[in-house]
Amino acid sequence: MSEQATLEFDNRPEDDTDSLALGDYARRAYLDYAISVVKGRALPDVCDGLKPVQRRILYAMWRMGGSRDGDGAAAMRYTEARLAPIARLLLSEIDAGTADFIPNYDGSTTEPRLLPARLPFVLLNGASGIAVGMATEIPAHNLREVASACVALLKNPRLELADALALMPGPDFATGGQLISSPQDITAAYAVGRGSLKVRARWTVEELARGQWQLVINELPHGTSTQMVLEEIEELSNPKIRPGKKALAPEQIALKATLLNLLDTVRDESGREAAVRLVFEPRSSRIDQAEFVNTLLARTSLETSVPINLVMIGTDGKPRQKGLMDILREWVAYRRDTVQRRSKHRLEQVDARIHILEGRQQVLLNLDEVIDTIRNSDDPRPALMARFDLTDLQADDILDMRLRQLARLEAIRIDKELAAQRTEAAELQKLLADEKAMTRRIISEIEADAKQFGDDRRTLIQAEQRAVAEVKVVDEPVTVIVSQKGWLRTQKGHGLVLSALTFKPGDALYATFECRSVDPLVV
Repeated sequence: MSEQATLEFDNRPEDDTDSLALGDYARRAYLDYAISVVKGRALPDVCDGLKPVQRRILYAMWRMGGSRDGDGAAAMRYTEARLAPIARLLLSEIDAGTADFIPNYDGSTTEPRLLPARLPFVLLNGASGIAVGMATEIPAHNLREVASACVALLKNPRLELADALALMPGPDFATGGQLISSPQDITAAYAVGRGSLKVRARWTVEELARGQWQLVINELPHGTSTQMVLEEIEELSNPKIRPGKKALAPEQIALKATLLNLLDTVRDESGREAAVRLVFEPRSSRIDQAEFVNTLLARTSLETSVPINLVMIGTDGKPRQKGLMDILREWVAYRRDTVQRRSKHRLEQVDARIHILEGRQQVLLNLDEVIDTIRNSDDPRPALMARFDLTDLQADDILDMRLRQLARLEAIRIDKELAAQRTEAAELQKLLADEKAMTRRIISEIEADAKQFGDDRRTLIQAEQRAVAEVKVVDEPVTVIVSQKGWLRTQKGHGLVLSALTFKPGDALYATFECRSVDPLVV
């Protein structure tokens, strides 16, 4: 029996070095698959907030607007979508030496490993994904608030979580709504990068003629739609018999009665003028408004939970759950490195231009002799280098110019451009050498981007008690019947005829207790 329960995966001869045991192959294949899903598909990167497929799409669309080689934009008939202006915060520095390019899936071209994000998009856009052995749920946040937290961290590297949350107090969902979790719950979720927050819809009560009123939902919680709410109302008001049952369950009947006693009609008036407008009319104007709202919140998705699971690829290339401060610190470090790379790349360009201008300035003093050397020399390149002490690059620049252009060189224009380039080079060298100056530059860019693209918070953060549906129990006399085998049931009224009570075979009466339906009873 034990031999049948044992599976031998490695039955290779000892001298067989070319084959692979099935168990080893399965482990290796599954590990490769898991890594591919985690890093190549499901999780965003802390640096640019994108999954690989999102990064490829954005980069491809950016290239359609003009490639790095100077190709023109694709014609409108070939494009069905366009990038929003804020996409520049991800892509505008792609050609400034800020990105490492890697081969694409078939090696036919290259693609950026990361985009040079000017803001932490992993917090701005949020993300959702399921990997192998892990998942991510990152809510969206307000751009201005996140930018303020980044600036505060740059100014004070020892910034605490409480200080960061004072600037960005929680998620900011596109649908608005209200975050009702306590500050303690929010802090706990952001401290470790995992938790659950409670959100609910926002509403107004519209007064109508003759004392009537109606409840209007104008903002929904994250993940809830008007269609979902209408389907939930339909299920409560017209419940279906559950599979395997012959009739409605008592709780279904009770919920139906509760809802129909309160709600008369519900309709969806959403449209162009109002993105969300769900109207609930009470059965009577005398119904308590607080009870009406509480029942809807407790019984539908108008109040729900939003999970937080801040799992992402870190700057070390490893997937991990991160707290808010870890995310901010890693992104700030990435942004600092990006600006340094951009500045070094620009300095190299400026130095190269200065080198060319210095060569032109040198030949400008002997322009006639330069032209004569080019015309009369079999190999003008070494002749120019020897005669005027030029480098290879400077000589090539002179030879690439037409004689007419060479004759039109103006000393004033060259001197003016040379002075401007030297000034920029000095500023870039100072920026790269001074860490405080680099920090000020990063802060100024973040503040400028926040001013241009920031908007007001949509989700109200205000702690409230979660809605709880209370089932009202009628205060009436009842008799609690206990059998010898521990079964309990109740019957209305007192003074029951005990001989009329029936039990299952093998069971009998143990005791009866006369009380009221609202009394506590310990048996």
